[in-house]
Amino acid sequence: MADLATFNVSGSWTEAGVCVGDQTFRAWPMPGGKPGFFSLSSFLAWNMPSSTVPLVYASNGAGNDVTADRVPVP
Repeated sequence: MADLATFNVSGSWTEAGVCVGDQTFRAWPMPGGKPGFFSLSSFLAWNMPSSTVPLVYASNGAGNDVTADRVPVP
């Protein structure tokens, strides 16, 4: 099963994407020059607990991570 997440990242960051359990999936720029990023992730592998929550993350060069599990959709 796959999941698509779209999001914006601001500030100084070196890596961003979606984390599902112990797996990470990198972010890519939106196609067509649109603002923001997207990430395609594998959601709930056969050996992953059904309570696993996908997290959008961003990291900077100093090793600081920021995550979000829900983003309001307008």
